[in-house]
Amino acid sequence: MDPIAAFVLPGAFIAVPAAVRLADPFVDTGEQRFGRWRVVWLAWFPAATALFASFQSQLGALAGLLAVPWLLWTVFVALLGMLRAAERGGGPWAEVAIDAGLVYLAIGGVWLLAARVGVPLLGFEEPWVSLTAAHFHFAGPVLPIVTGSLARRLPGMFGELASAGVVIGVPLVAIGITCGHRAGLVLAEFACAMVLIVATLAVAVSAAFVAWRERLAARMCLLLTSLSLTFGMTAATLWAMQRGFPAATADLFVWDVEDMLRWHAPLQVMACMAALAGLSLLARPAAVPAMEILLPWLGDRPRDGVWDGRAFGPDVTPGTAGVATDRHELELPTEAPGPPLANGPFRRAATAALCYRSFPLNMLVGLREPGPVHVGETVRARYRLLSFLQIVFAARVIDVFDSERDGVHRTGFTYRTLVGHPECGVETFAIEKELTTGKVRAVLFAHSRCATTLSRLLRPMCRRLQLAAGRAAVANLRTIALGHRA
Repeated sequence: MDPIAAFVLPGAFIAVPAAVRLADPFVDTGEQRFGRWRVVWLAWFPAATALFASFQSQLGALAGLLAVPWLLWTVFVALLGMLRAAERGGGPWAEVAIDAGLVYLAIGGVWLLAARVGVPLLGFEEPWVSLTAAHFHFAGPVLPIVTGSLARRLPGMFGELASAGVVIGVPLVAIGITCGHRAGLVLAEFACAMVLIVATLAVAVSAAFVAWRERLAARMCLLLTSLSLTFGMTAATLWAMQRGFPAATADLFVWDVEDMLRWHAPLQVMACMAALAGLSLLARPAAVPAMEILLPWLGDRPRDGVWDGRAFGPDVTPGTAGVATDRHELELPTEAPGPPLANGPFRRAATAALCYRSFPLNMLVGLREPGPVHVGETVRARYRLLSFLQIVFAARVIDVFDSERDGVHRTGFTYRTLVGHPECGVETFAIEKELTTGKVRAVLFAHSRCATTLSRLLRPMCRRLQLAAGRAAVANLRTIALGHRA
């Protein structure tokens, strides 16, 4: 068998799907998979089988054509990684490592397609194209996902630092090798390689720490992971030293590509396989709170129960840096002075507001049973960001009011966002009537600030969407008050 196939095919059929499974949110939940995660598993085996057929063909157009399904599958997995990161809006590093592993797999798919067609890529000829493809089927996806899965179980900063080192180190190695190959910057190649080597040794230590707290079978697998990574990185260190300091190491040792294939590669494969086996025996830690991003055209739908029991997001103090205060107000049809009419504009709008139907249905839909909200209720909302992209977030009702004070009758409610919402803050929906004049108005009042790294980076766009939603809500309540369908 082609030595590259001996590494790539076990990756495609065993290591990569086992690593992707560690990122699958449906594992250990008892839920039946649906949407994009169901699609990825339905497509995996046909794509891997086509890749196997590619390795049975001579290099060229046919072999490349048979490798295309695997490339498309790796790109789809990368999409899942990017969406997973966007749902959290950034950090922690343990989760970022898992996201990165899913994304890095697509790099392996690209290089593998080039290897099967038999064309150079970025100035690299064989065997480097095939070696890079093999590298990005283990060190690319599996090592970061394993690192993140281990870091989830480690208290303190050590696991986070190991995760950050691997996330940064994997592309750094590619950059360093390119610099060394094309510009002769061998010291840069050495430095980049050492970043990943040190980070991987930290992963070896992490595996040993986690192993001693687990049952025997998982302990043995993780200890094997630790040992294999240690010896495998020793081999990588020898290679890096020879590349960075050829004159100083010439009389000490000679370490070539064949030696790396004989020692480093099998040890890395063994480490990844052992880690995946050990982690599959362990219970999945609780998921990091995040919003949901839906691709309806792939069958995505909101998951039940994921927002239940979540804590409130951080406190928001009006007037402090980064906190926005919004007030949207719109006059509704006037009623006769005195208490609100039973079926007048006030009650029509107030009923809609209390039932969380303030927003136009083509913009935002409340995912709840019909009827008025109540204090303590978790209100989920599905927001239509684009025709093909929706997001789901939630808040908890902290106040419901329907009373008269100072000559004004107010009906509505206030809710506060939960952890995982891209914004943190409070928002009040109210319908007000001045009893002496009969004037009626819809009011939306909110204090908020960004809750995630991503929402801070996209602050201008988020503010435009936020303000547009507020304006749309009061306009929609006016439509309802007039007796029209929203």
